[in-house]
This record gives sequence, C-alpha cells and structure tokens, in this order.
Amino acid sequence: FEPAFWQAAQRGTEGAWRELLTEHVPGEVFSMPLFTQEFCDTLLEEIFGFYATGLPARRPNSMNNYGIILSDIGLEPFVDKLQ
Repeated sequence: FEPAFWQAAQRGTEGAWRELLTEHVPGEVFSMPLFTQEFCDTLLEEIFGFYATGLPARRPNSMNNYGIILSDIGLEPFVDKLQ
C-alpha cells in the first residue's frame, strides 16, 4: 500500500482520510492513493502475463472490452483481502 494510505489507516480519523483525498469534480469525484507504483506495475505484469497465455478472460460486464476479473485469474485471495 501507498505509505500515505497506511498512515491514514493507522490514524483512523475522518480528518486523516480527508487529507488523503483529491477532489476532481466538487462533491462528486474523488481519488486517493492506495497502491504504490511498483505494485501497480507488478499487477499489470501479472495481467498481461495471463493474456499472453491465450486462456479465455471473463470481462466484468458486456461494456468492458479490456477489464478482467482478478479472482478468475488466480488473484482471489488478494481480492478477498482487499474487500
């Protein structure tokens, strides 16, 4: 996890979480750092490795041509912990 995320989690206050947020559309769209860039790169490497196998990939919905359900490609324990 991103160190700032861990710090907010350890503090556990509303203020700590609010400091982490970036507001993109006032009152509607927010983001916060969750994963490090290194982790994101590693996760993408795993996904592209799966695609390279040629095995079928189930999509999250019919409107999503590029998404993949992580728990379908062996990452179910990770997804369970994240939820």
